[in-house]
Amino acid sequence: MEELRNYVTFFMPFSFDDESSVFLGENKAWDLYSKNKVQTSKYFFKFISDKLDPAKGEECQCCRYVLNEASDEYQKLIKDKSFSITKTQFFDKFEFVIENFDLFLFSTGIGLIGMRVSFSETIPKVVSSASYLIKKVAKVKFLDADKNEYIPLEMVKSLLSRTISYNVEFYQFANEGQERANTFSYIECETDENYEEDVFMLSHNYDLGFTYNPEIDRGDWLYRAASDVAWGITDEALSCRVFVNETNASFRQGTFRKNVLDMYVTMYALLLHQKYFLYDFLTRVGVESNSNDLKTLSDFKVDLAKFHNNFLFDVITEVPQYQRLYDRIVKIFRIKDLYEDAEKPINRLATLQKEHDEEEDNAHDKAVNRILSLLAVLGVISALCDWIQVKESFDGVWNILSFNGLSTIAFGVILIGVLIYVVYTEFKRKKK
Repeated sequence: MEELRNYVTFFMPFSFDDESSVFLGENKAWDLYSKNKVQTSKYFFKFISDKLDPAKGEECQCCRYVLNEASDEYQKLIKDKSFSITKTQFFDKFEFVIENFDLFLFSTGIGLIGMRVSFSETIPKVVSSASYLIKKVAKVKFLDADKNEYIPLEMVKSLLSRTISYNVEFYQFANEGQERANTFSYIECETDENYEEDVFMLSHNYDLGFTYNPEIDRGDWLYRAASDVAWGITDEALSCRVFVNETNASFRQGTFRKNVLDMYVTMYALLLHQKYFLYDFLTRVGVESNSNDLKTLSDFKVDLAKFHNNFLFDVITEVPQYQRLYDRIVKIFRIKDLYEDAEKPINRLATLQKEHDEEEDNAHDKAVNRILSLLAVLGVISALCDWIQVKESFDGVWNILSFNGLSTIAFGVILIGVLIYVVYTEFKRKKK
């Protein structure tokens, strides 16, 4: 009898300094996923796959890594180790192994680490119940064979602190105690009966206490990609249930399993990045929501523009099974709604910039008017001086006392009139 394959990857998001490179360089713990010529985006358009290809150098905007099986970290955490969660409401024990860890680093400063586990039980409802517990990564505790205790979130924090030099912050958008993993599950079943219920449970990570009602629970979450493949999509999970039969054995074992792990997981990580970047962006903007600092808002505008150009795409491929699943996840994640929310403070920037420019223009106008007023006064004084010189040059002709007195008075009146006019004009402008 064929061994049925199952695994669930628990993705946990974090932020890191976006000035740090997506390339880890020489690292004994982490290997590039593409090291062994693995294709993770061959069905995507080239302008997208280039952003995921480390061989493209600076064009690469995302690197995927896997824990090196020869590393000390792999030997200590994973090799020949089994784990269990005990004393649950419906089971005495869930047993599983950790297959590996996936690490995604994006140029936006958002990262994902996925803990991929495989359960000893292959019944979908049992896997769903176990996932329900483990996805609460800050609360659940599991044990190894030596009774050592682990908390998933603390485990990956410790792993990253030992293996990469970046400063990371997990779940920066979540309230303390509400850290929950997004899950990607793959499970093979010998029967096609009750597939809708299985997919519903897996994609919602419900435990056995939940009663499925097909009349109530139908929705956009279900996508039957083929007669033997069904996907379930929710805000927190993506699940793939495969009906095992002789007809699909060769393709499933040789191609489909590999494509799911290599390409579907990568596609899901890209979509998780879209969601988590926007969560993080809205959290950062929220802190500065009342800010009138144009530089701060301008920095946000640049961040959002880079994200849009590098990672926000409506169409990624012409291969229908990938594009259709991608479209459904975008809809469930409400990416477009999140992006519109993110744009609102950026639109406010345009208003603030206009107000700022108007204030600068007004200040400039005031300065110019003051200069012109001063020039007017100086002009009057200059004219008076010129008149005195002219008057003195004709002193022999106009040397009449009475005329001298009248001319002096006349020029005094003219000077006072000009000064009054300048002061009145300035006062009237200020009043406006």
